Amino acid sequence: MFASICAVLACLSIALVYIPSTVSTVLKLRSGAIQSLQGKKFLRLRKTEEQVTMLYGGFFWGILLTALAIYGFVFLVVFLITWNVTRVYSVPLVATLCGLFITVGFKTLVLTCLKSNFHVAFYRKKPAQANFTIVVLECWNLGLTLGYMFVRATKLVLASFLYIGRIDTPFISPEAGEIFGSELDAYPTAFLKDVVSHEGMDKHLVERTID
Repeated sequence: MFASICAVLACLSIALVYIPSTVSTVLKLRSGAIQSLQGKKFLRLRKTEEQVTMLYGGFFWGILLTALAIYGFVFLVVFLITWNVTRVYSVPLVATLCGLFITVGFKTLVLTCLKSNFHVAFYRKKPAQANFTIVVLECWNLGLTLGYMFVRATKLVLASFLYIGRIDTPFISPEAGEIFGSELDAYPTAFLKDVVSHEGMDKHLVERTID
C-alpha cells in the first residue's frame, strides 16, 4: 500500500511539472536565455525533426517506468524490514543508520557553533583554531567518506528513477552527457525541438532571432 502511494505521488509530481517546464522553456527561448541562431548547438535542432514524434511515447512509458521503479524500490525496502527472515539483519542496519544521522546532526550543530566563533564567511577570525578544526574534520572525514560515497550513489540511483519520466530536462550535464559527439539522452533535445517548432512562427521569437 505504501509503495503504491509513493509510486502514484511520483507519477503525479512528474505529470504536473511538465506544464511549468514547457512554459519556462518557452520563456527562456523568447528571452534569449536559450540561444537560437547564435548558439553552437542550435543547428542540431534543425536536424532529424522527426525525433519529436518520440515525445508522446516517452512521456507515457517514462512515467510508467518511474512508477514501477519507485514501487519496486519502496516495496523492497519495506519487505526487507518487515519479513521475519530479513528483519534480524535489517533492523540493526536501520538502527545503525539512525545513530549515524544523529551523529551527523550533532556534528553539524557543533560546527555551526565553532564557525560562528572562528569564521566570518570565508574570513578566519581565529586562524589557529580554524586550521585545527579543519585538520580534525579532514581526519574524521577520511574514514567517513566511504559511507558518503555509498550514500551519494544511492541518491543518484533514486534520482535517476525519478528522471526516467522527465524527458523535458537533462539528468546528465551537457558536458558529461555526450560521448564522441553522441548524446546519451536525446529526449531533452527532442523536447526542445518540439518547443522550437511550435514557437518558430511566433512574432516575438522571430524578432529576437533576427536581433
